[in-house]
Amino acid sequence: MSFVTIIIGIVLFAAATMLIYGWGMYRQMNQSKDLMNLLFSQGVNKVNKYLKKNDSVTEKQVEEMVEGMTAKLPFSSKKSVVADPKEFARRLLDHMVRTGRLSRDGRKYIKTKR
Repeated sequence: MSFVTIIIGIVLFAAATMLIYGWGMYRQMNQSKDLMNLLFSQGVNKVNKYLKKNDSVTEKQVEEMVEGMTAKLPFSSKKSVVADPKEFARRLLDHMVRTGRLSRDGRKYIKTKR
């Protein structure tokens, strides 16, 4: 083996190590945001599934749906759990109203037609 081949191998190994380390740091920085997005996505799916069978949903019903809900990212030991179902349900319903998935009718929320 020539000296140039050894240097190129070392540089490529260092570059690969740097990329893998950078990817891990990026995932760790965004982990809490990704877990929260995953919880919101699961909550939206539960509300939509409920609204397929029913005309409307109340905040109390959403609280019961999301109580104890957990989210876990692949290849990670950390997971996120809904600690305060009342606050999470309020934020979830506000998010769904802002994105146009639900409309508010007094205390009830109705699925909007797209």
